[in-house]
Amino acid sequence: FDEMREHRRGFQNFDDSGGASRLGVLGALRRDEGNTARNADPYLQANWTVHPDWTVAAGLRHSHVRFDSKDRYVVPGNGDDSGSMSFQSTTPVLSLSHRFNTDAMAYVSAARSFETPTLNEVAYASTSGAQTGWNRGLRASKGTQIELGGKWRDDEGRAAQVALFRVRTQDEIGVAENAGGRSVFRNVGATERVGLELSTQARIAPGWSARVAAAWTRAEYLDAFAVSGGTVNAGQALPGVPRRTAWAELVWRPGATGWHSALSWRHRGRIWANDVNDAFAPAAQTWAWRTGWRQAWSDWRFDAMLWVDNLTGERTVGSVIVNEASRRYFEPAPGRSATVSVSVTRVF
Repeated sequence: FDEMREHRRGFQNFDDSGGASRLGVLGALRRDEGNTARNADPYLQANWTVHPDWTVAAGLRHSHVRFDSKDRYVVPGNGDDSGSMSFQSTTPVLSLSHRFNTDAMAYVSAARSFETPTLNEVAYASTSGAQTGWNRGLRASKGTQIELGGKWRDDEGRAAQVALFRVRTQDEIGVAENAGGRSVFRNVGATERVGLELSTQARIAPGWSARVAAAWTRAEYLDAFAVSGGTVNAGQALPGVPRRTAWAELVWRPGATGWHSALSWRHRGRIWANDVNDAFAPAAQTWAWRTGWRQAWSDWRFDAMLWVDNLTGERTVGSVIVNEASRRYFEPAPGRSATVSVSVTRVF
């Protein structure tokens, strides 16, 4: 059981009370409401070892999510937008795993998914303010997912994992438009995500280890739908989802205490910025470096760390505002930045 409450207020970003309009300032109150989100999710799960090397796992969850809003801004021209929204669904999961030996196993799993909109996603019915109150037309998305994977590790610190998945979603919740500081969402039909994830780690020399991870994801619309000024065709890519990501790290740690250091590299592929796929954030890669010192005395432990991110000061896109109405899609990532941390821990 969960409950979240918020007091949401909205203001004009201009002030014309003195006769002359001043822009970019806190203006008159235009929204005032108390919102509550509640959910109850009773579930059952079970594991059955049908053979020393075979295990079956199953689960069943019933989700009931309810939003309630009390409108405190009721004035001439703006009626009472109080109300509620409710969503519920029952979702199963089933998996089968096989252990080849103490070091390796494989699994296959299938599940149904259920995702309701959030309070932020129902907050606005239009970017222009022509419609007040919540976006009550949003439906929860439902999906089916299948995953096949394997894991391996040994006593020498080596390990590897691989996973192949496919997710098909109905009534996907997507961004209709971002404009004037408001984000409006809508259901965009069916989508599919097919992906492959790989990771491995190993000790390559005394005191030295390496870790590598990579993922490939094809995320696309299965249904065509109309947008302002055109049509999104089936097969076009979902915005905001990079097709390729990769990460690698080289670590030097000669012992449990003393000095240690690591150098890491991160790659992110191209990200489409809108549904029609005519603008994108280019692929980017950055480096990071950290060093630290750890010491232990009896029940006490001392840790100091210096972390430098974006080591080479690359100019990259940090985030994408999907379907931004003025095509101002991109927000810059920070340049070179440093973080220093110190912690003292006592174990009782």
